[in-house]
Amino acid sequence: MKKIVLVLSTFMLVSCATIDHKTNVSQRLDSVLVSGVGDTIYKSTTEKNLPNAFGKADIFGRTTPTATTTIIYEGMRDGVAIFSRRTIDIDTGATTMNSSPIVISNSQTRTTIGNVGNVPIYAQTNVQGPTTILPPNTPSARYMERNANLINVDTGKLPATIAVEGMTIRLLEVDDGSVKYMITK
Repeated sequence: MKKIVLVLSTFMLVSCATIDHKTNVSQRLDSVLVSGVGDTIYKSTTEKNLPNAFGKADIFGRTTPTATTTIIYEGMRDGVAIFSRRTIDIDTGATTMNSSPIVISNSQTRTTIGNVGNVPIYAQTNVQGPTTILPPNTPSARYMERNANLINVDTGKLPATIAVEGMTIRLLEVDDGSVKYMITK
C-alpha cells in the first residue's frame, strides 16, 4: 500500500510541473564572430514543454517549438549599419494527448469449456498477432511571421549593443562588407 501511495504522490508531483520556455541560440556565445552582408548574425529557437491533460509539463520532457528569431546584417548606408530582425511564431497545437502513438496489442486468449461424453474438458489458447501502432494525430503547425524590424546602428559610436531575447549582441567593428561581434547572455 505504501508503494502505491508513493507512486501516486510522485505522479502528482511530476504532473504538476509548470511549462517552461527555453531559448537555444545557434551561434557560439562569448566568442568573437564575423559575418558578411546578408548573413545571419543571430538565430534562436524557442520551445516549450508539451502540455499534458492537466495543462502541466510532459513527464517525459518532450518539447514543441514556439518561435524562431533571426537577425541579419543588411550592410551599411551613410555610416549606419543596418540589421533586420525577423520573428516567426509557431503554434503546433501539440499536446501529450495528440503527440503520442496508440499501441494496440493484438493478443487474444480463447477458452473452451465443455464435456466429451461424461468427461469435462477445459482448453485455453493464446494467439499473439503483430502489434498495431497508430501514429500520433498531431495537428499541422501554424507559422505566423511578425513584421520585420530594422535596427540602425551608428558606426561612429562603436562598440554598440543590440538586445534580443535576454541576450546582448555587442558590435565590435562594422564595415561595408562585414561585421565583427560577440553574443553574450
